[in-house]
Amino acid sequence: MKILRPALVPFGLITMLGCRTQQRQTPLVPIARPQQTHMVTNAIVQNAMVLPVHIVVTPGENTTQQDKDDLVKIVQHLNAVEADSCFSNFMTKRGPQLIEKEVNDREPKVGTGTPRTTQEIVDDLTQKPVTSVLDIWKPSLVDYAFDDAHKVCGFENGDGHVHAKNNCYHRPGLKEKGVTIAHELAHDLGYSHYTEGNREKGNEMTVPYSTQYAVEACWDKVPME
Repeated sequence: MKILRPALVPFGLITMLGCRTQQRQTPLVPIARPQQTHMVTNAIVQNAMVLPVHIVVTPGENTTQQDKDDLVKIVQHLNAVEADSCFSNFMTKRGPQLIEKEVNDREPKVGTGTPRTTQEIVDDLTQKPVTSVLDIWKPSLVDYAFDDAHKVCGFENGDGHVHAKNNCYHRPGLKEKGVTIAHELAHDLGYSHYTEGNREKGNEMTVPYSTQYAVEACWDKVPME
């Protein structure tokens, strides 16, 4: 008995007849791996939420590699803290006294110079863009002899830089560094403490010191990424 075998049909003919094999080509796409940066971009992700970044601080004079690495974490967390309700609630509760202090000290330098409302102060501190540079500063003998600047942990003199005293800035952890930076950035936003000079006593209700206290109170309550 003769067995009939199916004839072999050329592949090209199958294609012409519409019998096509389906193949999906997977393109080779290079995987972009994240690289550490020392400048925060315009948004951060916190607990699956995208938060706006209104604070940008880059490393400046006398910053070590460790300072630069720490600064990335500090600024990222500082943005998250100031975007959190803990911060805005803390500042809102101090609102009436903040405004009273503004009237007494003729601050802030922003706007028309008239007292800001509580909400305007909170909006400035949580939304207004501020860009600065962190310089590590070592007081000279002249500073120690004639200037009060060596008595503080940091200062801002209108040049767009946060000047942090080296032995004071390097002693604490990230939280304390963040508190120092937050205080000085409040100066960058136009708020000051004129009446009592560069000391905490008597200035507790000013915007820079209140910002410092709010960041200190809320730092550990906001998860650090």
